[in-house]
Amino acid sequence: MGYATTYAARETRADVRFRDSIALRESYEKYYRYVDHEQCDYLFIEPAISSWENDRQVIDEIHGRCPQTRIVVPGPIAATRSEEILARHPVHACVRGEYEKGSVRVLGGESGILDFDLLTTEEMDAVPVL
Repeated sequence: MGYATTYAARETRADVRFRDSIALRESYEKYYRYVDHEQCDYLFIEPAISSWENDRQVIDEIHGRCPQTRIVVPGPIAATRSEEILARHPVHACVRGEYEKGSVRVLGGESGILDFDLLTTEEMDAVPVL
């Protein structure tokens, strides 16, 4: 997530922020207050396959609070369930595979399923650090 954050910030010049609510050990209510306050244009949520039932409820809650926010689902679940996610949930895009380039494409206006688009070795070496 951090790698994608720095890459997207550099490539788009957007105000890109990284937040790991699990690492912060914050409650759902604290996280939702953050979402309410920030009113993000895009919100990337990397759900785990094992916690999908919970994570989809988080996505629905965010959409209910901030319907203008475009929710993006990257990561392993997008590689296997992107059609289902887009059909059943208020998700703007699913980014399959590593999502540095896919994130930039979403911020540039793409939506739907963004297929695998891996960084080259040269691109990985050039990505800035946080």
